[in-house]
Amino acid sequence: GLIDMGVAVVLMLIMFAVHGRMPAPNALLAIPFLLGIMCAALGVGIWISALTIRFRDLQHVVPFIVQFGLFATPVAYPAELVTRSLPHWVQVLYFMNPMSGLVEGYRWSLLGGAPPDQLIWVSVVFTGLLLISGLFYFRSMERYLADLV
Repeated sequence: GLIDMGVAVVLMLIMFAVHGRMPAPNALLAIPFLLGIMCAALGVGIWISALTIRFRDLQHVVPFIVQFGLFATPVAYPAELVTRSLPHWVQVLYFMNPMSGLVEGYRWSLLGGAPPDQLIWVSVVFTGLLLISGLFYFRSMERYLADLV
């Protein structure tokens, strides 16, 4: 959670100091990207929790979905490695993963480099849709949850 991330940020700042580097000047932009990542995680969590209560066997599939999501999100690699040789419509499809653009923006804000391109807005829009639709679905399932649990 947030405590783990706080410890990681402190360690990252120590590593920057040890290696004689400073965080990128746009490091404060990490905060909106982090909020977006939190919204995407909340949206996925709401959907999975409501669906798991309704479809009990989904709990066995969730670890595979999470692992696929980890590989589909540019956490350990820059998105450019995947998107550089793809047609534009496939790039848009790639950034429909809400975490792709947000993680890429978070990396850019802390480490610098080329700013994220306009496809980041695809991730932002899909994050909003994921969160809002998850909230509506959970609210619609809420009256049945006590009977299903």
